[in-house]
Amino acid sequence: MHVICRTGDTGYELARLADEHHAEALVLGAPEHKVHQLFGSVSTRLARHAHCPVVVVP
Repeated sequence: MHVICRTGDTGYELARLADEHHAEALVLGAPEHKVHQLFGSVSTRLARHAHCPVVVVP
């Protein structure tokens, strides 16, 4: 098990981490709150920065 601590934009940092570990895909849950859907969520930012497929499940 590995624990990695990063600061900064969550979506960008997860995308960077996926690149560093050569991830084939990222899977995460959809935002539950309407505020996240209006102002942007981690999954939306991650989809912009990731170089691998991003799967968002409800």
